[in-house]
Amino acid sequence: MLVQRRVLYFREAPHMLALIFASPERAEFVDRLHCAIEDSQTWGEFCRRLPPTEYENLFAEQFSTDAKCIAEDPECAHPADDAPFSSDSVPGYSDGDYPPWLATEQERHLPADVLQSFGTRQSSGLNGRFWSIPSEKRDAILETLRARGYELIERNDLRFW
Repeated sequence: MLVQRRVLYFREAPHMLALIFASPERAEFVDRLHCAIEDSQTWGEFCRRLPPTEYENLFAEQFSTDAKCIAEDPECAHPADDAPFSSDSVPGYSDGDYPPWLATEQERHLPADVLQSFGTRQSSGLNGRFWSIPSEKRDAILETLRARGYELIERNDLRFW
């Protein structure tokens, strides 16, 4: 019988001494959001860097393609591709609500007993409950997960936390 290994990316969160685990797809998605927001200089560059449909999800309430709306209020038009872009323009970014904070999603990726053994459930005044897995427990949690068949790949080059 062939046993399929579950692959997880992990890294230390840069703002706290804690480990974050995610599926490769989720880590790459969140990294792509961070790169678009933090590295783009123009609105066109920002739009091109986002995953498909993410722009519409973020700005559906803010911008319109309706000619009547734009004629009444030019600020409801999508910014021009060459318009300067600022991360402050992204809803929730300055508040830490976007991109997703993966510390709140650890139970999606790690078994409950592993989280309870190595992590602590904490609460953030702004973002709710999350798991903190101290970096000092790195070797022990990695050994435990590998023993359960997980393939773990450290990805400090990606921005997910």
